[in-house]
Amino acid sequence: MMLLPDHIHFIGACGRAMSGVMAAVADLGVRVTGSDNENTYGSTRRWLAKKGIIISSGFSSTNLNPAPALVVISRQHGRGNKEVEYVLEKRIPYLSLPEFLCFYFLNGSRNILVTGSKGKTTTTAMLVKILESAGLSPGYMIGGMPRSGIDPVKLGQSVYVLEADDYSTLWWNDNPKAVYFRPEVVVLSNSFNDHPEHHTNTDIRLRHFTALIEQLPQNGLLVLADCKNSIRLDELTQAARCQIRTIDTEDESGNFIHGYKNVEDGVVFKWRDADFFLEVNGYMNARNAVSAAIAAQHLGIDLDISASALFRFAGVSGRMDRAFSTKELDVYIDCFSYLPESLAENMAALREMYPQRRQVLIYQLVIVDGIPEAQRPLQISLAGWDKVLIVSYQSSSPLLAAAGDDYLANLAATLLEIGVDAAFIGPLENSFTVLPDLVKAGDVLFFSVHPRSVDLAWRIADHTSTHENTYHQQYSCKSGR
Repeated sequence: MMLLPDHIHFIGACGRAMSGVMAAVADLGVRVTGSDNENTYGSTRRWLAKKGIIISSGFSSTNLNPAPALVVISRQHGRGNKEVEYVLEKRIPYLSLPEFLCFYFLNGSRNILVTGSKGKTTTTAMLVKILESAGLSPGYMIGGMPRSGIDPVKLGQSVYVLEADDYSTLWWNDNPKAVYFRPEVVVLSNSFNDHPEHHTNTDIRLRHFTALIEQLPQNGLLVLADCKNSIRLDELTQAARCQIRTIDTEDESGNFIHGYKNVEDGVVFKWRDADFFLEVNGYMNARNAVSAAIAAQHLGIDLDISASALFRFAGVSGRMDRAFSTKELDVYIDCFSYLPESLAENMAALREMYPQRRQVLIYQLVIVDGIPEAQRPLQISLAGWDKVLIVSYQSSSPLLAAAGDDYLANLAATLLEIGVDAAFIGPLENSFTVLPDLVKAGDVLFFSVHPRSVDLAWRIADHTSTHENTYHQQYSCKSGR
């Protein structure tokens, strides 16, 4: 590890990775300061405040006075941001987050990278749990809050497990962040059509992943976790000069999961000679667990250790969070299931858990409207729900153009034409008035919303569950129950 500067300022400090790294750097004894947009990321601000780190609301050159020794800038912020302009004008040294991690921590270490469209965060958290159970004490970067209570980032180690997305690095640098992380092992969770603001076509997306895979040494490892659903895997494998291990291939040549079934409090399955039990539902999580176990084997960790480490693994916040549960109503909130493939897998998990109950989706569509190839899969995925309420999202980010009301209304109309009980209800906050009149006893509500809408979704869930609970108490009294 390189010697760190004595004062580092983070622009865009409340992002998932930025906040975690900021807190981890503070744990190493470095003075940290940071800033972000006003009235955003409330839960992250509260988490940092508990650690004694206060984030400035809004951006101002006064936040950089006196000047820090180094500034780390989020990809979300660029020209026009007052602090970015001040950094450039005053020639204050700056780096992107991945460049900062590479320069100060990752060169010379053994790095396991988890990348792909979906499943990165959960798989990363699983790998961390396995390596810690094996006594390796890894460094790590998890793009979310593990429900186990550990911090999302730990630095200063010789082995790292890193969630590595393929989004752009800085406002002037379109290279994917993951290419700076110097991999020995790459776990590719899957490859879907995703994020058109970063991948205007599948060729660019392919190049982002191949640029990472091409860095793997001959004694490294590439794990392909979702071969049935991923696109253009044959071209990705051609870039690898190392061992490749696959899961769930169409020709059944890869590693297969056996005996998968839903049980009370989770799922069980078998892989090779090991029995797994996870507290997170859904076949995708079984696949994530096997991916993590394969990567751990590369470091010499026995399969039995992996299975034991993941016993009752509880997952990561923001993924199928249970907001409310009674005999009458169950409510879940998820802020990373916007893609058709993710919606379908979450719906399948809920069907396993509640096979006889009505599934109601409250869907805040983001990103997917900009992916032409995803339109038909989206309709198929939404058609599997018993009722779909489509809500809009007002984006404050220049990187994300929100879907227009016309698009959302047309989507609802198309679903109605093919027999899906669907409606466009406008902004998410309209759910306060719509849901209480719509919810029936026994319903399962699933909110799929943008991360910045999570706090609002929780308030709506609480409001709806309170109304539903009061209604059924009144009904029970009148019925003499």
